[in-house]
Amino acid sequence: MKRLLSNIYPILRGSLLVLIIALFAVACSNNKEELSKSKFTVHEIDSLNNFLAKQANEGVEALKQVDSLFKLSNALGYEKGIVESASQKIKLLREHYKYDVALQFIMENTQVLNDFHDPFYQAMMNEQIGLLYKDLDDFDQAFNYFSIALDYYENNNKLERESYVLSCIGLMFIRNDVDKSKEYLQKSLDISLEISDSVGIAREFNNIAIIYNRLNIYDTARMYYMQALHINERIGKWSYYATNLFNLANIEKKKKNFNESIKLYNQTLQAFDTLNERYKYAQILLNFGDVYYSMNDFDKAITYFAAADSLGEIYSWLPIQKDGNWGLYHCYKSLDYSKNTIKHLEKYLEIQGLLQSKQNIQELTRLELQYKNDQLIKQKRWNQQKQKIILYFALALLLFFIAFFYQLFKKQKIKADKEKLERLVLENELEGKERELTSFVLNMIRLNEKKLGLIAYLKKQRPRLKVENRDVIDTTIHDLEYDQDARVWEEFEMRFNKVNSDFYQRLTVRFPHLTINEKRLCAFLSMNMTTKEISSITGQSTAAIGKARTRLRKKLNLTNQDESITSVLNSL
Repeated sequence: MKRLLSNIYPILRGSLLVLIIALFAVACSNNKEELSKSKFTVHEIDSLNNFLAKQANEGVEALKQVDSLFKLSNALGYEKGIVESASQKIKLLREHYKYDVALQFIMENTQVLNDFHDPFYQAMMNEQIGLLYKDLDDFDQAFNYFSIALDYYENNNKLERESYVLSCIGLMFIRNDVDKSKEYLQKSLDISLEISDSVGIAREFNNIAIIYNRLNIYDTARMYYMQALHINERIGKWSYYATNLFNLANIEKKKKNFNESIKLYNQTLQAFDTLNERYKYAQILLNFGDVYYSMNDFDKAITYFAAADSLGEIYSWLPIQKDGNWGLYHCYKSLDYSKNTIKHLEKYLEIQGLLQSKQNIQELTRLELQYKNDQLIKQKRWNQQKQKIILYFALALLLFFIAFFYQLFKKQKIKADKEKLERLVLENELEGKERELTSFVLNMIRLNEKKLGLIAYLKKQRPRLKVENRDVIDTTIHDLEYDQDARVWEEFEMRFNKVNSDFYQRLTVRFPHLTINEKRLCAFLSMNMTTKEISSITGQSTAAIGKARTRLRKKLNLTNQDESITSVLNSL
């Protein structure tokens, strides 16, 4: 039966996408006003949204489906469909930790997502955006969006949604204000108890347990986790049930009850495997690694950390890869395996750099989104002002001049902000290229040092070899030396020109009598490279580099020994 279902599911999923695309094509090929009145089309959108919300869709396929529904709903001007499909898309991107893509989606559709006629839909959208900023640890933005949604839910008796938003706000306060966190979570629990919402009750028991866990009051935390666990088991919320098990296992790990924590982690691992929640599955593997590392069972710890790292590579989960390599680094360090220790430390640092770059991109996108939202608010206010101009036509001339100068000032401000933003983007790109060039130079230095060492070793071993084998050694030495001389400079010059596109032009204008090799030396010196580093890349001896620097000083007319070549080059 399972095999039959597994064969049918891809067909159904493909058919669903075809249906969505067909509906979208129909929407685009007809008049928007006529289609917005089609109850059939609207009913189909609702049905597809409900179907997708109940499916355990993954990755690109699910995103394509909700994106098609969003475009179709937008073409029809169907607000309910827009909100539900947009919410699902943001939720999917959050679950796959693609926060930058989610922010970009919101920014590109800011106008659509801020112009709902129904305030309930606007509240739902604010709630989803608040959840995104909560995941990004942007407290102020998240609190702002949650507060707007909460005001509507409180004033319109939407108790279930009110409880959920209170819960989200309560969780945000856990880090810096425990009392405030308890206050919000207790309010949420009271509402869930009032409306007999089992999901909400279990959720708040789990969240209150988190507070006591952070305060190291483990017995109280365990009691609340157990209550949440029993409720979720009773109502069949298995994902939440598995999360409760995971939290219980973490308590046992903190208390160093390793055998009990292993038992609970095993149950959690099986649960997330059954639910096909791969990211949480990888997190359990990391926790297994932590437990066995704490027990000094480094071989088992390595097995689990490596498995987590492998999943991270498959699904491009950088945080999982980072933690996995950090764990492997400590394990191999404890086992005194220096080669593997260095390997995983270097990989950890590389991933940490990638995460930082990704965080910078997310920060820039958030700033752009905030700027765009501010502009929309200003635009709405301006529209209100225009209505007043029509009502008070007698003051039209005066208001016209006021509006004219206001618009002029605003355009100048927009232009200045845009130029500032463009400069920031260019600076970030330049910094990235500089980091890439520096990394390349360091890698080439290490590589060429290894080549030089190999050449020296081959030359040393040559006299010991048979005469008929010496030609092979000579050829190898020649190939290594040629590769070092010819290819390194071409790669370096290509990368250097990306960062300093007009360096040679300015250098030639100032010092027209420099040779090609002297210009290349100037490029190395402009990067503050030492004689030894230049020697390593070019293959020349340090003595030769030193002589070349002396000749270069003369051509640059540097008679004062206190004045360096680098300072002259940087002043170009």
